[in-house]
Amino acid sequence: MNEFQVETLTAADFDEWVTHCATTFSVEADYFRRHFEADPQRNFHSIFIIKNENGKIVSTVRVFQRAIYFAGKSYKMGGIGEVSTQEKYRGKGLSAKLLAHAIDYMRVNGFVFSLLYTGLFKHYAHHGFAQIKDYHKIVRNHFEANDAIRPLTVSDFFEMEQLYRQYSAVLSGTIVRSNAYWQSWCKGEIKNPLGLFKAGHLVAYLCSEKNKITEIIGEQPEIDQLLTALDFSELELPNFVETSKEVVSEKFYDHNMIALFQPIEFGGRVFVDSKTFADFVNEEKLFVVWKQDKF
Repeated sequence: MNEFQVETLTAADFDEWVTHCATTFSVEADYFRRHFEADPQRNFHSIFIIKNENGKIVSTVRVFQRAIYFAGKSYKMGGIGEVSTQEKYRGKGLSAKLLAHAIDYMRVNGFVFSLLYTGLFKHYAHHGFAQIKDYHKIVRNHFEANDAIRPLTVSDFFEMEQLYRQYSAVLSGTIVRSNAYWQSWCKGEIKNPLGLFKAGHLVAYLCSEKNKITEIIGEQPEIDQLLTALDFSELELPNFVETSKEVVSEKFYDHNMIALFQPIEFGGRVFVDSKTFADFVNEEKLFVVWKQDKF
């Protein structure tokens, strides 16, 4: 009999689970507690753990329940996160066992996709995940002050939510954000939002970390104005964003991986496996995930 059994997290084990994640990732415990408590779809039954012979948590994986847009349609998606095993127990197949259990959970509960962010590509490829690329471009920029642009606050979330739904719903890879998600998750995760106003109404906004755009919503003329309000000579933004600014270079990030659990019609084709689907999305350069939605 295998001594390592997969269990579902309980409320009684929550504090220990937070401590386990913080210790394993060398990140403050507040980060993991916040990511649980701020998640409007949080639950214990999608967090899986393995305990040692002394009843202590030594490995875990969490499934974040989300909905994801792909070309105007919404699909149920399970995000894989908090994958961690204490150093002493690595190399024993605990992570693989937990991941297999999480995949079974998602299949049984009607998830269409799973998405994760990693550098351990071979490990997750064994479980049916395929790499998917996030294309970006570097553009030249010049700073210009604009009185119509100001920092945004929680009081602006209603207008931000309306714009987000209008523009992100037609993209592929963006998270469907409910009002509850805006008021809880986004409240803690969105960084440095700037908005452009016309006649007192928000018409475009962006979020950024230094010279990297982590979310941008609006039409090209408004986007150009927002970018110019950032005091950097070069900016990095998603490849699909239309702008009149000169493109200096292009790059991509390939740390995203996706698994397909159900057939999906996309781009005039029906896909039934992760690799073929990922190859198509990569070829079309269709995929983007806003940083504040990552788990």
